[in-house]
Amino acid sequence: TFTVASRFEAMQDGAYLYLYNASTAGDLSAEGETAMPGLGTIHYTFTSNSIRGYAWTERGDLATVKTSQSFVGTGTATLPLFGNRPLAASGNLTAVNRPPEEDFDFPIEIGDAWRVTSTLNTTGSARFVVDMPAPLQDIVIDQPLSGDAPTDANYSVATGETAIVPAGTFDTLRIHSVAAAGPVSD
Repeated sequence: TFTVASRFEAMQDGAYLYLYNASTAGDLSAEGETAMPGLGTIHYTFTSNSIRGYAWTERGDLATVKTSQSFVGTGTATLPLFGNRPLAASGNLTAVNRPPEEDFDFPIEIGDAWRVTSTLNTTGSARFVVDMPAPLQDIVIDQPLSGDAPTDANYSVATGETAIVPAGTFDTLRIHSVAAAGPVSD
């Protein structure tokens, strides 16, 4: 959920930006496997109903300038010899797009196509704690989440749809995106 809380001006990389500040809230769930030295492959599940933060977007084109999120959640980790163990996780991540990431190139019409490139500068960390049976010590993993990553995606609009919601009926566009190093999404 994004809720615009204020409008303000800020300077990034020598340029004045006119921004919306939106508070963000939501849920997160994840499942996967990871290798842990000394224990082998661990399967994990994780759920958080406590993700909070903010997003700065440019007022003129809704380009994403900066996001900051924090989370707390619980789950399970399945360890060889120990089975399912309680898992607790928490963390924070701040990401700055240089230049701001303009995902949508307004006005948008069927047949339009555009490319988005930016560098995502991230800072933050995550902490995972697996509750081990006594007398063993809990497994604590502190993971830094810092660095620069290029973003590169192609967007296109091939079709429109009608959306019916409590507020009414609206003509919409289906935007197709293809990340340079990732999966396709609509």
